Amino acid sequence: AEAVRLVATAAAAPAEPEIVEDLDIATPQPTEAPAAVAVTFTPPPPPAPSTAPPVRTVSVTSERTTTHTVQRGEYLLRIARQYGMSLDELRALNPGVGDNVRVGQRLRVSGTPAPSAAPAPRAAAPARATTHRVASGDHLTNIARRYGVTVSQLKEWNNLSSDVIHVGQRLRVTARGSRG
Repeated sequence: AEAVRLVATAAAAPAEPEIVEDLDIATPQPTEAPAAVAVTFTPPPPPAPSTAPPVRTVSVTSERTTTHTVQRGEYLLRIARQYGMSLDELRALNPGVGDNVRVGQRLRVSGTPAPSAAPAPRAAAPARATTHRVASGDHLTNIARRYGVTVSQLKEWNNLSSDVIHVGQRLRVTARGSRG
């Protein structure tokens, strides 16, 4: 058996020949010197059209693109669903947006929000008038937090011109869902 080396060169690049593979071929012993063999490389035909499903590409070509401002508690998937979009479509309209969004961030969206997906407005807790007696260590900020109101509201309801209050003083409060 004699080792034969198959060599191919690219037609476009007259560089060094590339060794494709070594073959062990049993050849009869020549009686005279072997003749040079020319090998021509023919590239394989292009692949036949595939019957596999095409790769999914996202193309957002809506006649209407609007802007959505991110609200507290929202996340990308929820926003996408709200506008009847896929997450991929939302990301395609907003390149560079990561997985997390910030309140107030503006996102491009396609279409209009679906009425059923819009968050329902929260009903305000019923207001309840009460009186708070100032204890040692109380200040307007912690009293306001306790009753779910603002310091400005406390000052307005009690005709206070400053934040100074005294132990034993009674303050009118209209509580919104009292927290203790």
